[in-house]
Amino acid sequence: MASFNVSVHNSSPLISYTAAWLDTPVGDAFAANYTGGGFHTTSSSGATAAFTFNGTGVWFYGARRPGYGSYSLIVDGNTVSSGSAGADNPVFDSFLAGSSNLGMGEHTAVFTNTGGGAVDLDSLVFETHIGTEGQQVVSQAVDDTDAMMIYLPSAAEWSLANNSIFSNGSVHFTDTADADVAFTFTGDAVAVYGGVSFDHGDYTVNLDGRKLALNGANGQARMYHPQSLLYFATGLGSGTHSVDISAGNGFFDLDSVVIYRATGGNDSHSSGGMEMSKPDNLHVNAANGNNASTGGAVVQNQPISKAVIAGIVAASLLGLVSIIAITIFLVSQCRKRRATTQGSSQGPDGQSPVLPIQHPDLEAGLGPSEKKPADVGKRSTNRFTMKSVASRWSQASYASGLPPGGDKPSEIPPVPPMPMPVSLPANPKLNMPVPQHTRGASSGGSSVSSTLYSPDGDSVLDNYYYRQSVGSQNSDAPLRPARPPGLTLDLGNSFDHVPL
Repeated sequence: MASFNVSVHNSSPLISYTAAWLDTPVGDAFAANYTGGGFHTTSSSGATAAFTFNGTGVWFYGARRPGYGSYSLIVDGNTVSSGSAGADNPVFDSFLAGSSNLGMGEHTAVFTNTGGGAVDLDSLVFETHIGTEGQQVVSQAVDDTDAMMIYLPSAAEWSLANNSIFSNGSVHFTDTADADVAFTFTGDAVAVYGGVSFDHGDYTVNLDGRKLALNGANGQARMYHPQSLLYFATGLGSGTHSVDISAGNGFFDLDSVVIYRATGGNDSHSSGGMEMSKPDNLHVNAANGNNASTGGAVVQNQPISKAVIAGIVAASLLGLVSIIAITIFLVSQCRKRRATTQGSSQGPDGQSPVLPIQHPDLEAGLGPSEKKPADVGKRSTNRFTMKSVASRWSQASYASGLPPGGDKPSEIPPVPPMPMPVSLPANPKLNMPVPQHTRGASSGGSSVSSTLYSPDGDSVLDNYYYRQSVGSQNSDAPLRPARPPGLTLDLGNSFDHVPL
């Protein structure tokens, strides 16, 4: 069901006060700080203010002031809240006590002074429901000057007053007994607003044949209170309803009427009972009568429909499933790519692929002297040999893999021999000067030391170049001489002529 809140000023005849309550004491220095400039207060322990309503929650507001006492709130016979209204500094329009999540129906809330000093009441707010599941509440305000208002027995029995304190600046009033105002509307609930004052009397409301008698002075009004809630009814059901208000002795004022309608889809509302701590978002100016907009706008405090919740849950589940599916797909693709890469790098049988140079068939054209050892063509079984490492990264190793459905590696032409970049002369020439020397005669085959001289005049020992006499038949083969001074090698045009 669709819910909405209605504010009730402390001057409303719908609140029943015991005799100990006063309406806005004369000379109170803080009166202007209350809603509409008025409040009800009592210093008597046990004094009560009772409110009967058809709804699911109720909340009381008042002031916290120095010297104030304690209070309690009883709903349907059960104490749901208690506290102290005392404070070092005055605080106005403060939440005092409340109860929410009540089952939809009629309830009675009793606010009581429990002693210790004064307490006061500024306003209260109650929550009610209309319509069916999933619907929303719209409200329509009808002014006292609207054509739908019919004043009886004639318009001459009613007077029109204009002032900014009234809704839309005007109010109809009468002091003629049995004068009536009647109107017909289509909606689920209706609220009637008008003035309350000490000179106002009884009045009777007849809604679809059901009558309720109330008092416009609320038993003890000391001053005039405009825009007070005079009557409220809910649970009427959709359709057309008729209202007739009849004045008794004293004055009766009609300021405006608010009609509530339930529109839209399905919704639900929970029931139960609990104390509500401080529903500041529910409290509105009680002088305005209600917290529903008058231009047909949706009233606040609407629960989320089951359809919306189901849609959110379904969308969340769909998103979760999509994320899981995408994750599984990406992981499988990564595994396939990794397996393909590893299979290509290892060859058809899981071992290192064979380099073309390692295959014995490729060496068939080589001569006997040019063949490599037999084990060169064998496939390496060690993954970490230099051959396997080199073959894993060569382009030719991929060509040596097995073709689809084949049993043999693909044939690869032999690798041509690498040309030598430099050709050396076949027989390098040695330009070795013949040492110039003289040798003394040797006798008896014995080695006799003699002095030899080089071309530059230095002396060289004979046995440095020869063991025995050069010309002797008994002499040994000459030793290979050490590098003589000035020895050079002629390696041809490909090399520089570097002296050794």
